[in-house]
Amino acid sequence: MKRNRGWLCFVLCYLGYMGVYISRNNLSIISPQLKEAGFATEAQLGLLTGLFSLGYAAGKLICGPLGDRFNPKNVAALGVAISGVSNILIGISVWFFPSFPFMLIMWIANSFGQSLVWGPLLRLVSLNFSKERAPFITSMLVTTTATGGIAGILLASGVSHTDTALGFLVPGAVSLAAAAALLLFFPGKTRGENSAPSRGGIISAFRLKEVQKMLLPAFMQGIIKDNVLNWASLYLAAQFLMDLKSLPFFVLLIPLISFIGRLCYPIFYKICRNDQALVTKLCFAGCIVFCIPLILGVKNEILAILLLVLLSTLGNVMNTSFLSIFPMSMEHTGKVSTIASVMDVVTYSGLGISSAVFGWLINSFGLTGYKMMFGVFGLAALLGLLLLQFTKNTYKKLLD
Repeated sequence: MKRNRGWLCFVLCYLGYMGVYISRNNLSIISPQLKEAGFATEAQLGLLTGLFSLGYAAGKLICGPLGDRFNPKNVAALGVAISGVSNILIGISVWFFPSFPFMLIMWIANSFGQSLVWGPLLRLVSLNFSKERAPFITSMLVTTTATGGIAGILLASGVSHTDTALGFLVPGAVSLAAAAALLLFFPGKTRGENSAPSRGGIISAFRLKEVQKMLLPAFMQGIIKDNVLNWASLYLAAQFLMDLKSLPFFVLLIPLISFIGRLCYPIFYKICRNDQALVTKLCFAGCIVFCIPLILGVKNEILAILLLVLLSTLGNVMNTSFLSIFPMSMEHTGKVSTIASVMDVVTYSGLGISSAVFGWLINSFGLTGYKMMFGVFGLAALLGLLLLQFTKNTYKKLLD
């Protein structure tokens, strides 16, 4: 592929996946306003996040192989478009007929649309870049979790102060534009020699021994991933009585520093002597350390923000290993999109189940509920670390 076309392929994939995070992380900023306006309680907000993750996982189970079986560009663009439309419909409902059940249905639809995107994008990368180049392109593509988070927060915080509905409408419109660009202007290959997975679909991917050994650690990091950002604004508001207008600035630091952390990832990889398993174990260990002050009840808001930033960064680094690098390493199976979907199912099942539980804890116990949440983060990190340590040789082989 010509160099310019290769970069255009990357940019369109990047914008597409940014679109889904813009239409996902906007909820983190809008949550306090939804609560203040009486649209949703803490428990209902936890339900939104929890069912989003479970809907995402269910979508992966149903649609995971589609990125391998059909044109991955079309599948990815469809998913981004669904995400945009669902946000727009929520914004319209806030204007004309505020209803939490409708919001919940649309947010689940959003999750289902987003489940269509990542696997096909990985497939597009594997089709359009060499085996030597694809891992680097993938490592850059996953920074969309941070840049999309930053863009979502900036958009939502910039337009929602005067009208909460705009916090859904504007991100939704941006996602629709990203979907159209990917669909209409992607210049690269969309089909290869191994355009379909082997027989058995997603079930056969679960049967692979390499995949089985990654499931429990991925579930543990899923408990930490996104929950940090999803609950950051409510935690800071409750713990330090911050004004809602000042929250976006502080919450914005979390994906911003996570983005910087992802860009520095190759440096840490070299420091660990190209031992990807060691990188992942150190991330789990760091989560344990950073959770301790939060469990004890940190009194300084700057320190609390720093700890949240570090937790988010480590969670995103681990997410790169489990959901991106590992599926790409299984290209020989013809199941890049399918295996990525399996890992997503496990990760977001952990996120969804835990988020619903966290919503109940916080609604029932207030600040103590937040401390319990950070305790669960630490326990999940400890279990993930032990799982990696007890299977050291296996995981080193899989992750390197």
